[in-house]
Amino acid sequence: MKKLFLYLLLVLGFAACRKDMEETTIVDTVYTPPVIKVNGTLAGQVTDEQGQALEGAVVRLGSLQQTTGAGGFFVFRNVVLDANGTFVKVDQPGYFHSSTRIFPKANAENYVRLTLMPRQIAGQINAGSGGTVTTNGGARVKLPANGIVTTDGSAYNGEVQVAARWLDPSDRGMARIMPGNLQGINANREEVSMASYGMLVVELSSPAGDRLNAPATIPLWYFDENAGLWREEGSATRQGDNYVGSVSHFSFWNCDYPFPLVNIEGQLLTEAGNPLTNTLVMIEMISTSQVGSGLTNGDGVFTGKVPAGESLVLRVMDHCGDVAYEQPIGPFTDDANLGAITLDDLSASITNVSGALINCDGDPLPGGLLRLTNEWGGTHFVLADANGQFSKAIMYCNATEISLKGYDLANNVESVQHTFAIATNIGAGDISVCANTISEYIRVT
Repeated sequence: MKKLFLYLLLVLGFAACRKDMEETTIVDTVYTPPVIKVNGTLAGQVTDEQGQALEGAVVRLGSLQQTTGAGGFFVFRNVVLDANGTFVKVDQPGYFHSSTRIFPKANAENYVRLTLMPRQIAGQINAGSGGTVTTNGGARVKLPANGIVTTDGSAYNGEVQVAARWLDPSDRGMARIMPGNLQGINANREEVSMASYGMLVVELSSPAGDRLNAPATIPLWYFDENAGLWREEGSATRQGDNYVGSVSHFSFWNCDYPFPLVNIEGQLLTEAGNPLTNTLVMIEMISTSQVGSGLTNGDGVFTGKVPAGESLVLRVMDHCGDVAYEQPIGPFTDDANLGAITLDDLSASITNVSGALINCDGDPLPGGLLRLTNEWGGTHFVLADANGQFSKAIMYCNATEISLKGYDLANNVESVQHTFAIATNIGAGDISVCANTISEYIRVT
């Protein structure tokens, strides 16, 4: 007998002091959670599933929009964010839409990474006769005869290309590639965390690339790309080892069990008391084994939402993808602040990197971005302050050297790469972000 796995993706975001917050309640027939406005900075990177940077991707933050530059980086400086859940989304030709939802802090450097899945054609059918396309993992998309329409609702006749991918809930990497996080609004207008039985993304198009739509047999929560939340719509019925339901449109769909939510917060510190910046934190729900993740902010702070009443494990990951620290937490019945967590027993080591980014005239480069890499492929990125200065504690793993490169994203300029031997403290001095102006690049799909 096949086992049915119940998994929960924990809703985590990362972000410094809570102040200057303005709470706004939006009244609508479709419930949307209250907005808590804070000012802050959001820096991020867009990559593919192999970790390769994607340049030219369009990142949207509300009404704001940027295109990723060298290294796949982007920065929204001193913008209004939502401490109750800021929705960030990204699009790139040849890839499925991707997004995430973070919980930023006021007046802080907040960090995010977005991973894009390639938009692969799973199969092709004729609109007149209909048919079934089987995707990876054995998931099936069933399309009825004469049931395909164009985006304006007109009947469509011809070949239909079905781009689809099944996201396995037992894969802990699902959190990187799914849209948003598994936080949703149920039919009773309540905010809930969700346990996924599996997820399927489907996009229909003509051979010329025009988008199409149709009814189908897929699960029962759909992803609202405007709110960055999952919304309950309809139901799915179990038939043998399958859950079957009918829906009215195509998008990301999900079959989940809801859990009540509580807020948690904490701060990661080194043994010397320095905050660990832009560090990956993962929280696993013991009863389901599913994992949620996010990045600490510039002050080493993480904050977000987890299911109430459940035993959890908090893990800090090094930049080789290994567990550097872990501890059990919860269960929580109310909002909880874990306080400062000092990582004094690390499998990875800590280095303190300091220096300054300067422009071609030798003046400070305010808000420039610094990328740090080691020979094992570990990657880290941090923002310089308003005077171009940076001083950050980061983890390294299995490395003897660390390489630094500065970026001026506003002018699309980067520095040469500077390499230093690993040490407890690395003084990089001035890094001139002036070496290479990136005016052209080639995108290969």
